Amino acid sequence: APEVCWAFEEVLGADALVFVLGDTTFGACCPDEVSALHLDASVLVHYGHACLSPSLQLPVLYSFGISNIDTKACVEAVSKQLATSDPEKTTARKFLLLYQVEYQHAIDEFENQICDISSNISVVTGTIPSLKQSGEEEEEVDCSSRKTTKISGLNIPSDLDLSTMTLLYIGDPNADKNRQYVNMMMQLISRKSSPMEYWALNPTVTPSPVIESDAHHSISRQLNRRFYLIQKARDATTFGILVGTLSQRHFTRAVTVLQQTILAANRACYTFAVGKLNPAKLANFGEIDAYVLVACPEHSLLADDREFHVPVITPLEVDICLGNTEWGEYSLDYNDFIRTTQGRSNQEDSNHVDDAPYFSLISGTLKDSRKLSVDREEVDLQALPGQGQLMTNHSAGAEYLKNRSYQGLDTQLGKTEVHAAKMGQTGIASHYNTDDEKGKKL
Repeated sequence: APEVCWAFEEVLGADALVFVLGDTTFGACCPDEVSALHLDASVLVHYGHACLSPSLQLPVLYSFGISNIDTKACVEAVSKQLATSDPEKTTARKFLLLYQVEYQHAIDEFENQICDISSNISVVTGTIPSLKQSGEEEEEVDCSSRKTTKISGLNIPSDLDLSTMTLLYIGDPNADKNRQYVNMMMQLISRKSSPMEYWALNPTVTPSPVIESDAHHSISRQLNRRFYLIQKARDATTFGILVGTLSQRHFTRAVTVLQQTILAANRACYTFAVGKLNPAKLANFGEIDAYVLVACPEHSLLADDREFHVPVITPLEVDICLGNTEWGEYSLDYNDFIRTTQGRSNQEDSNHVDDAPYFSLISGTLKDSRKLSVDREEVDLQALPGQGQLMTNHSAGAEYLKNRSYQGLDTQLGKTEVHAAKMGQTGIASHYNTDDEKGKKL
């Protein structure tokens, strides 16, 4: 890192200030714009893997690094897989080429070599968004005029018929290590027009790369897990909105739309900004029945979600949970949730709200609709006995806190006797100096 700083200062001149940000506010894949703004930075340079989410204010330059890849050996692996494939599918084979950004430097060469295998092979390659899309110009959320679709940070044409294509992914298909792969596969498997085959090629496998064609089965199990959490969250009356990013574009809009969607369903919601999540932090808020995490697509799913005492779901999942959207095409991008809710008014949502019981897939029984009893009709306050004046105040949160066995530290203000400050012992923990300058062993 110091050598990189010195190299920047040599190129930019003595007037340039270069800082190294050693830790991230949320996820390592997201450019730490918050810390950069604290230093009054003009541009942010992100090294290493990135989720390619658009930044909020600062322009971002990416340096993904260069991971070793033997393109010749990888093409040979593709040729072997084609030889063992169904002949009907091999004819006029179309590939959708997606990849870990660390291999971006070799993708053009790899694409050309695949096309040289046969004249019947065509390749559509995902592209990295330009700098203009990442920080300089506002990107519209409305999808009506979008010419590209974002798949795990990479852009592909919106009019692409994926049902006739084979996905070829360059990278590690280990779902426990590669969040980009999980995000991409969840999005593709749940689409109505999904690829007919899924190939994952890991260039780091020795002695020669091998294509895995069944790596997507573990993703199907994760989708089942997400469906379970959605069903579990249907019983929630109080939602907590977790802000898992402060630098991605439209995150404030996503939080606002979430609040409107939850309140329209007669549920309560609270917003939290707690930094990096862990079960101990969220366990402090026992009154929350379910959490909604607003974060980048690669950090919207928690690796240790079974350790949390309540479900932690995504914005699109809470829309499914509240009955506004049916389970179908899946996405971890909160921008897709915003697009789904566009054109939907609160009045339209309230027309679907009733007190009818529903069948819980978790307990296998009918359950009452757990909604807050809110009367939305206008009331003439002057006609009431109190004429609209506040007579009593009831807070559900205060009542819950009152019933807790532990309510935090008691400050005892005004009850503690005040003493003048005096000199204490000096030294180290194992050997303090006393008044007679003799050591006292503890």
